[in-house]
Amino acid sequence: MLLLKFKLHCFASVFRLGIASCLLMVLLMACKVKAAIAWGVLLATAIAWIPGHEAYYFRGVDGSVDTARVDSFKQVVSLPNPAKTSLQFDFSAFQHPDAWSAAFGLFYLVFLDATGTAFALAQLLNQQLPGFVGPGFTFPRRLATLIADGLSCIPGALMGTSPLIVLVESSVGIEEGGRTGLVAFFAGCFFLLSMFFAPLLSAIPPYATGPALIIVGGLMFSNARFINWENMNEAFPSFITIALMPLTYSISNGLLAGLATTFALWLLETVAELAWLVTLTRNQVQCSVPGSRLGQTHLATSHGKVTKRT
Repeated sequence: MLLLKFKLHCFASVFRLGIASCLLMVLLMACKVKAAIAWGVLLATAIAWIPGHEAYYFRGVDGSVDTARVDSFKQVVSLPNPAKTSLQFDFSAFQHPDAWSAAFGLFYLVFLDATGTAFALAQLLNQQLPGFVGPGFTFPRRLATLIADGLSCIPGALMGTSPLIVLVESSVGIEEGGRTGLVAFFAGCFFLLSMFFAPLLSAIPPYATGPALIIVGGLMFSNARFINWENMNEAFPSFITIALMPLTYSISNGLLAGLATTFALWLLETVAELAWLVTLTRNQVQCSVPGSRLGQTHLATSHGKVTKRT
């Protein structure tokens, strides 16, 4: 019971630090301070590294110092060793049908994540550079962007890492003024350096980086104003997509649900229109039959509407 109370107390302290960090980031962004999110992450990390409080990152479960975490942090620099994951292929699993299903599922997830994020970032950039996105949702070097995104998955798979695709965190670079490929180049260089500083960077607590992800979600949500909320065929699938992304912790699940909802609405609307046409045609045929009950009336159609005239 005492251990549970200690965990809840620590969680409350960590939660307060995360909320304070998020509010600081928003305030700095409102004041147009450059690298506002980075400053918020650094400040929350610095506070988490100070001993003597419940949000101390190196605190163990029982309240004592976690020596294993401290020893890893003291290394600061380490040489990455990808020997355990790189080029570790085993194709024997493809003898089972489940492996093909898993491979197709991964392809679908990566495809939707990559394309959805790329188009969302293009739309975000279009808000600051009107005309960047043209008719048919085209933007400069769209094909090259998607090809580079797809090819980058190959070295990631060879090294045994997750797919190397464009992520929504790139919206922070756009908000900070990034406009050319130099932003991606230098970001890649810093990611390369981070491999050697893994012990230091792994000590950045999740409650310091979590608020940054919340703000990124807020930046991406601004695209919702382009949805035609008066058209239910567009508004309802959009709502399902937006709602399921955080509930299922997956962008691709939200996109799949939105696409499925759109298809279902289209199918129902098509069936209803066909049923209406069949009924209308049948009524017109009955009108031409002498002695029918509809023979006393005349059905006329005008612009898709049926009017009754005696």
